[in-house]
Amino acid sequence: MVIIFSVLLALLLDDWRTSRDERRLVKSVSFSLLVELERNQRLLEALLPYHEAIQQRLAAHLEEPVDPAAGAADLPSLEALGFDPELGAAPTFQRGAWETAVASESLTHMSVDRVFVLSSAYTLQEDTRSALARLAGHQDAYLVAQLEGYRPSSAARGYLMALETVLASERNLCDQYRVLSRHLTGREPDPAKRCGSGAVTVT
Repeated sequence: MVIIFSVLLALLLDDWRTSRDERRLVKSVSFSLLVELERNQRLLEALLPYHEAIQQRLAAHLEEPVDPAAGAADLPSLEALGFDPELGAAPTFQRGAWETAVASESLTHMSVDRVFVLSSAYTLQEDTRSALARLAGHQDAYLVAQLEGYRPSSAARGYLMALETVLASERNLCDQYRVLSRHLTGREPDPAKRCGSGAVTVT
């Protein structure tokens, strides 16, 4: 009887240690993910108004009456549209913490709801990254058209459409960050912030 009790006690202690280690792992991984997502969120908070400003200036230009005699000089320069070389270099969202969480299988110890929200955020980040990469190509075509006069109207409209695609993706990601902040921190996002509270807190 003593032997059976000792074995059961050992099993209970082992389960308790395993549960404790799993809780620690989940908390550590959750914190790493939130730090990474907060960094990505701050990047988005810079990109979204920047792209909105360029889109509005370019759309306003294209709504102006067309002068048939005008050439490439009629296209505003990237600088006139508000182009920022640092933000215009197709910045990439970080995903190292997510890849580590997947590889370590630590996500299996999280709730389904939490994994779903995290997975959605990283999927939208990848969609936004792809849209930004396509925007860079249209940006180059616009620059060539502005400098050399090669199909300026087509290049301008292609750039505008790419900007609108990026903005749609960025706004979706912004909404997802707000859901993420509410779901993972237990607090409503700060309404003064466009894309969440900016607080890194694990619940």
